[in-house]
Amino acid sequence: MARRSSPFTAARARRPSTGLATGQTLCLSDMHDASVIERLAQRLSRLHRASVDVPTATSPFERFYGFEQRAIEGGRPWPQAMTRAAEFVRRLEEELQHTTPRPCHLDLHARNIILPPAQDPVFIDWVNGGLSDPVSDVATIIAFLGLRDGQRDHFLASYQKSMGEALDIARLELLMPIRPFVAAASSLVNTPLDVSQSQLEQELARAELPGHELYSIPHSARPEWPRWKWGLIALKMGLSHLP
Repeated sequence: MARRSSPFTAARARRPSTGLATGQTLCLSDMHDASVIERLAQRLSRLHRASVDVPTATSPFERFYGFEQRAIEGGRPWPQAMTRAAEFVRRLEEELQHTTPRPCHLDLHARNIILPPAQDPVFIDWVNGGLSDPVSDVATIIAFLGLRDGQRDHFLASYQKSMGEALDIARLELLMPIRPFVAAASSLVNTPLDVSQSQLEQELARAELPGHELYSIPHSARPEWPRWKWGLIALKMGLSHLP
């Protein structure tokens, strides 16, 4: 099935007749190339500066609450750490100051970023897109691409230069866990009833590759794990970014 293309005219790239973007899905090794980091930051800033008439997106907070409610209604097992995540999500939404909404993607992990040769990255799968907090996009990219230290600093500097304005770093730090927590909730909401909470807790305690590495593996090469295990990996990713 082809990924859904952008509803934002200013953010849409040319596509071949198949409807698919040309190029390869972004690999984490690509982020060792300073020029790729710069192109990604500039591409994101152009989206956030675009003047387009699009609907307001469902916020990551609302999405988390929706999955949480479905899990409760379905009697699904819920790891204790998800309670901690829910408490953080609610407290942050209450305390976070509102910001001017801008066109956003809201799901920018590696598999939703196509890197054509020597061209700007192309964002695909816009199902969550709409007007929202642009810092959420920045936080999602940093979390799901595992940008640290020099890579993160270079990405943020390139983004701010392209935007022509400073980024609220304190806000960014607070938003870092939110998209991983949404990914965790969306996967755990359908955990089979025969999977016990103790089983989830034991699996959560196991050592795995960092979540950004596992969530960057192409679908065709991903381990055939149940969705709830992927949810636990996303949960651990979010917990690692808690302030």
